Amino acid sequence: MGESLKRALVVTNNEGLFREEISSVLKKVGFEVLATPNGSEALGLCRDEDRPVDLAVIDAAVVKTNPLEISECVQEISPRVLLLADGEKDSVTDFIRSHVAHILPKPFRRAQLLGRVLEIMDQPLCLSA
Repeated sequence: MGESLKRALVVTNNEGLFREEISSVLKKVGFEVLATPNGSEALGLCRDEDRPVDLAVIDAAVVKTNPLEISECVQEISPRVLLLADGEKDSVTDFIRSHVAHILPKPFRRAQLLGRVLEIMDQPLCLSA
């Protein structure tokens, strides 16, 4: 049989169109997308052992709203995390930055998002002991 679908968790604020755009890009490259507008739902999805996450795309606007929940989520899911940050508007703490290796500044183009996702997925996972 063929390779199974990769799962991506997309966590954005309640801007449905933004979440749909990101989800659409990820679906086009073969991801099953689990999308949520908030940290509480994201935590539930992260903890579902039957549906492991291969990549998390997290909007810093959500981090700003509930940093402790999102930080916990980032630690529990796959080490492959892409944080979408709006420069001066989103206060991304040093704690969050220390747990997220990949940050994509907003605004961005679809091609930039796709490029970063493919770059992240191409890197081997480095799990600490």
